[in-house]
Amino acid sequence: MQKRQDAEYSKIKALKEKREKQMGGVDRLVEERGKLKGQCDEFQKERSAIGDERRQKQKLFNEWEKEVRADRRRKQQAEWDKQRAEWEAEGAKRELEKPNPYLNETTLLEQTIDYCKGLMPKVEGVEQEKIVCDFNNPEGAKILLSKKDRDAEMYFAPTKKKNLKKKGGVAKSSAIKHTADTFQIFEQLKLAAPMTTDDVAPLLAKLESSLAAYQEKVKVWEGDRLEKLKAAEEAAKVEGKDEGKAAVVAEAEKK
Repeated sequence: MQKRQDAEYSKIKALKEKREKQMGGVDRLVEERGKLKGQCDEFQKERSAIGDERRQKQKLFNEWEKEVRADRRRKQQAEWDKQRAEWEAEGAKRELEKPNPYLNETTLLEQTIDYCKGLMPKVEGVEQEKIVCDFNNPEGAKILLSKKDRDAEMYFAPTKKKNLKKKGGVAKSSAIKHTADTFQIFEQLKLAAPMTTDDVAPLLAKLESSLAAYQEKVKVWEGDRLEKLKAAEEAAKVEGKDEGKAAVVAEAEKK
């Protein structure tokens, strides 16, 4: 039994010796592995530091790029604002230059009123002063001349002069002679032409009423135009581009 145990112990010892011979260089390898692991740790730390530095520089670059884009947008916006202000100033100028949309109607009514006043019968013993009317008519406008001043059916005239100096005699109703043009004018006004001097007074009342209505429309138009110009001026002040518009509005307020 003892011999058998000794034999087994001998085998175990032989195996251990064999194992030790086989594993003889392991310690050196383990030591080498430890060194390599240390180097890997150092490289990892260096890599982390490089990554942190890269991220920091990337952050700085992104901030710089963001500021550059913002500055570019500000410059572009300023250029757009300047261009828009110029467009609005030009629009305000065009608004100021727009003609009175009711100029033809008011001019025609004023001239027709003057024409009808020239047809009014004269009162006994009243000396009428000489009236000289100088019309500033739009191009192509017609002027109604009094019956007395219509020689050879002349209908267009730059100015109208009437000498209404009369004396004596009781005012009587008399027929009024018209030309095709005068009938056309009254038809354009949608009013019946006066056939006698008795028809003139009520016609004058209608003409003056129509003229007053158009004058109110002109006031509304002028007010709307001035409001638009003032709004353009305020917009220009907000953007700091009010020089051109302020001059336009000031000119509009003078008129």
